[in-house]
Order: sequence, then C-alpha cells, then structure tokens
Amino acid sequence: MNEFITLLSFLLTIKNVIMDNEKLNELSGKILDAAIEVHRILGPGLLEIVYETCLCKELTLRNIAYKRQVLIPIIYKECSLNYDLKLDILAEDLIVVELKNLLKLCILFSKHN
Repeated sequence: MNEFITLLSFLLTIKNVIMDNEKLNELSGKILDAAIEVHRILGPGLLEIVYETCLCKELTLRNIAYKRQVLIPIIYKECSLNYDLKLDILAEDLIVVELKNLLKLCILFSKHN
C-alpha cells in the first residue's frame, strides 16, 4: 500500500508542487482543449505517435510544459521489479496523458461482447 501511495504522491506532487483543485481542473481543461484541437484537425485513424507529436506541439503553443515518454520505476514491497511504467506525456509535472487509438479500443471491446 505504501508503494501505491508513493507513486500516487509522485504523480500529483512532483517537485513538492501542490496545486489546488481549481488550478488542477483549469490545467486539465487546457490539456483536453489541446487534445480536442489536435483531433479536430487530424481526424481519426492515425497512429498514436502522430497524435502524440501533434499534441506536444499544441501544448507548446499553449505554453504548457511537458515531458514525453517518462519512465517511472515499479517498486513492489520495497523491491524494484526492473520494469518501468512509460507515460506518454507528463504535463506540468502533474497530469499524466495517455493516448489510445480508438480503433484499437473498439476492437478490444467488441471481442468482449
């Protein structure tokens, strides 16, 4: 449980920066607006890397700091598992953005029905 809390704490308070809910909601709204803009321009059906690259460009245009392909080590019961989580985008060191190809998700869900 402690490791989970540590990871959650890392994702929400990197560099000891704590944002109140209002500012966090504002930032997430800006990121969502940027993602909608990218999808509006590109449309559906492209590879995730294309959307990621364009979203990063859009975040830059909107003065939102980000890091791409951030690795987070997995630690379980105080033991490193020699495996890292790979985040697509970490915006402002606070919000994780994971891009998914909707076509892949539709195929996955249709197989479960």
